Amino acid sequence: LFLTNLQPFTDRTPQRLNFSLEVAEETLNRSAEVLQTITPINNKVQQWAHNMRNNEYSTAAYANVVVSAKEAVKNLNELVPELLNKLKVVEDKKPVSNVTTNIMRIRELIAQARSVAKKVQVSMKFTGQSSVEVHPPSNLEELKTVTSISLFMRVDPDKDPIEDRFILYLGDRNGKKDYMGLAIKNDKLVFVYNLGREDVEIPLSSKPVSQWPAVFNYIKIERLGRHGKVYLTIPSQSTTDEQKFIQKGEAPSTDSLFDVDPNNVVFFIGGVPPDVKLPPPLSLAHFVGCIELASLNNDVISLYNFKETHGLNVAVSPPCPRYKLAFSQSRIASYLFDGTGYALIRNIERRAKFGQVIRFDISVRTIANSCAIFLMVSEGNFFLLEIKNGFLRLTYDFGFSDGPKLLENNSPKFQINDAKYHEVSVIYHQLKKVILLVDKSVVKTVENPKTPLPFSDIYIGGAPSSILKSRPELSSVAGLKGCVKGFLFQKRDFNLLEEPGTIGISSGCPEESVMSREAYFNGESYLGSPAKISPFDNFEGGLNFKTLLPSGLLFYHTEG
Repeated sequence: LFLTNLQPFTDRTPQRLNFSLEVAEETLNRSAEVLQTITPINNKVQQWAHNMRNNEYSTAAYANVVVSAKEAVKNLNELVPELLNKLKVVEDKKPVSNVTTNIMRIRELIAQARSVAKKVQVSMKFTGQSSVEVHPPSNLEELKTVTSISLFMRVDPDKDPIEDRFILYLGDRNGKKDYMGLAIKNDKLVFVYNLGREDVEIPLSSKPVSQWPAVFNYIKIERLGRHGKVYLTIPSQSTTDEQKFIQKGEAPSTDSLFDVDPNNVVFFIGGVPPDVKLPPPLSLAHFVGCIELASLNNDVISLYNFKETHGLNVAVSPPCPRYKLAFSQSRIASYLFDGTGYALIRNIERRAKFGQVIRFDISVRTIANSCAIFLMVSEGNFFLLEIKNGFLRLTYDFGFSDGPKLLENNSPKFQINDAKYHEVSVIYHQLKKVILLVDKSVVKTVENPKTPLPFSDIYIGGAPSSILKSRPELSSVAGLKGCVKGFLFQKRDFNLLEEPGTIGISSGCPEESVMSREAYFNGESYLGSPAKISPFDNFEGGLNFKTLLPSGLLFYHTEG
């Protein structure tokens, strides 16, 4: 993969270099293994998803996907820690620049490999005898203050009468200490959690499960401190209307942190095997129906990122297809980018030709300060649309004698990193002007030096590091963290998930993806709110922080 053209050089410590090279070369071999383990699952899932859309479902194909998923994820969890340890050894030796570049590339490959396993957006069917153990989150600290799990669930009350059943459990393998879970009890969806003392049960009484339609409904359970909520959204099959239900509850004690032992934590869906003990409120029969995991806090999660499956018979239990646009008000496909992946459309002219006037349209939703929106590169030429410090910035260079052309406008009305969708358009008139628009308002125009666009491929939301390092102007570009909707070229749309070069993005745009529950304060900054609060009358608040300074203001409020 790399390190084939290292040039000899004089160094006072050649032994150090030789050692670094030996470890780096071995590490590179392992990085190739990472790619080999993840490629089969990626290819098979894409093919399988395509077949399901065309009603060409094959149980054999599904079985292969499940086997590939298990092997790929297992191999990744064995290979990745070893790879990262070896990378650290090389980095600690302060290797030469080309080795450092390769280390960055390996880290990128690892992030992409992990990303693929977590983004398989396909359901599993549970028969009342099956269960899936999903890899728990790697950073349990992030779950302490806030824990949010979302999923799509389908039950069919006409075929399978609603009974008390287990749905999911995140907690200790022995059923002790803190945990969170979801179940059906007394014909109600019930969110259960314990923060160390008493069990809290929050039943959603307003919509009995026996009255749910036999489609995928969206469920979200959320715990903020000791306060819990359960949400249910039922889509309409004929319109964009939705039924929404919510129920709240709280733990009676003052305990507010979700504290689990990383050595004993488990995450089960649909049921548990006999060697796992559930707390009494969740000791119920296994689930019957279809489940597709959606998110855990801000991360996309998938049932196919599993450790083990139990009793899963793919021959008699194929997954249920889910209409991905059911919860999209506009019925336009949206895509989630987490900063590691990107969409790649090759030969963009297969859908529409470059004309005298060329137009790109894309809707973007993000809270990122700086990130790529789309990029075209060819030899020494580039065309980059990005967000820089919250504002749009278009830069392009086709070998112009006076350097790159730049379009930007930092007027406050053009700031777009506000967690709302903004329609961004670029109009490239080969003989006249280049126009940058946001929400149909002109941001900037420049005279065009009468040059055609010399590109055939376009990257959306990011690009490989090899591309970004190819020019100084691209070296600081970060991947998009946020959502994209409705990418159009010459008014022709593209399904980004079906493009063969796309990696590490997923369907939908969960609210968690454009939320931030943490902030960095530099000693002169603050966060204020116009919301009315009454800390002197039944008020409860809390925060987690880390700092190196011995003193500093955390919270202040005054009334009179």
